[in-house]
Amino acid sequence: MEPAIKANYEQTTENVKNIAQDIDGVSVTEIDDVNQENINRQKRNNEKLSLAEANGQSADSVKIEKMIDADLPGSFNPATGEIVINKAAALKNKQVNVAAHELLHGIMGQTFKGNPTAQKAFGESVISELGKYKNIGGAKFASRLGQYQKAVESGDITEADAYEESMNLLSDAIATKDINLPETFLQKIGNLITGSAAKLGWNTKFNKGSDVVSFIKNFNKEVGEGKLSTETLNVAKEGAQGKLAEVKPVKDKPKAK
Repeated sequence: MEPAIKANYEQTTENVKNIAQDIDGVSVTEIDDVNQENINRQKRNNEKLSLAEANGQSADSVKIEKMIDADLPGSFNPATGEIVINKAAALKNKQVNVAAHELLHGIMGQTFKGNPTAQKAFGESVISELGKYKNIGGAKFASRLGQYQKAVESGDITEADAYEESMNLLSDAIATKDINLPETFLQKIGNLITGSAAKLGWNTKFNKGSDVVSFIKNFNKEVGEGKLSTETLNVAKEGAQGKLAEVKPVKDKPKAK
């Protein structure tokens, strides 16, 4: 294991653990031994089910802890707000940004909850925006995005979830320098939120792809510093604002009789 990779992983994970303390409903669990963790989780689940049965409650009322996939570097459970980091898998796959990747799911959870149309709108805007620029790299980004597309085709995840992942994959790509956004790009989108702007009540607006890319760039910077801005915390607590966030869920059409 390259020392730089391990150090990067540990610093990012530690920063995310500290950041999560400022976000209601989000927690971070870092796991060293997946097999033992699953044994412990199963034991706790059995105890909860036994207690529910003794109290005459249905099993459906019990909050069951999910088992951990030994090959999965990280996951986010939107139902519980738990971020799970599988240290061995993350280091094996050199996914140093896994904690920030999963935290971003938590940050956007309030916006995307029950609204796959918004997931798709945000994801499409990122892909479209990045397509406007040449020579910014992104080979791994494209490859991983393709893997999610295959997961959609095989029915493992929804199309909306795959589009949301484009945001998180961009965060990974920026963190690992797989994608290098040129300074002219950053100047165009006004990438940095200043403290004075925050004091004046300035709010992040998600109207177009450049706004989303800017937000992700800022998010990575804030994770690196170990503290989220007021704007990012507001997105986590209240949901995003702007045209992309205002799209409404598509209702299922009634079946013809």
